[in-house]
Amino acid sequence: MLESTSKIKKYLLDFQMLMDTGVSDARISELESSLNFKFPNDLRDILSNFVPRGIKEINNSFPDWNNESIESLQKRFDWFTEGVFFDIKNNGFWYGKWGEEPENISKKIEIAKEKLLLEPKPIPICGHRCVLGIVNCDSSPVLSIWQTDIIYYGSDIMEYFVNEFEGFKLKVNTSDLRFKKENFWSDVIEGKGLKYSDPVP
Repeated sequence: MLESTSKIKKYLLDFQMLMDTGVSDARISELESSLNFKFPNDLRDILSNFVPRGIKEINNSFPDWNNESIESLQKRFDWFTEGVFFDIKNNGFWYGKWGEEPENISKKIEIAKEKLLLEPKPIPICGHRCVLGIVNCDSSPVLSIWQTDIIYYGSDIMEYFVNEFEGFKLKVNTSDLRFKKENFWSDVIEGKGLKYSDPVP
């Protein structure tokens, strides 16, 4: 168990977090293969040792990585990109790095689906809080994603839990090099290359 994982476990137990046993290597391999992603190192270590399930009682906002069906977990993953498609359709959202903006909404969504497959995949931690599936990341920033309203919710997973349970008391330091990995999600946070307009019928 990494030192950071040990600190997170102690912190969560102080908040009476219910925990399931850790996820087996075989199950992790099944999840990564079936859902087409890779856990970053820190989240993998946490889930290999324990699975958060809720404060005092089971909260379905936390994925049940041991027992939840692949189909159900897929819906959790899809929720993040579905929010982007919603804003394309309803709020005229477009991301400049996807190229010239088509007039047809269906074509816009088709392009967005293709391009987002090339981006780090958001991995749910609790509800709409997530980390990005960046391989070999030892200290993952946590994002809060609601459609294209996206913010950092913690510089790492420990800081995320503090902010989640203690009212966002820790300010996220985005000057850290961990935040300099350019991708769609970080560009949305920083407002790079974004456009919102009245959607075309």
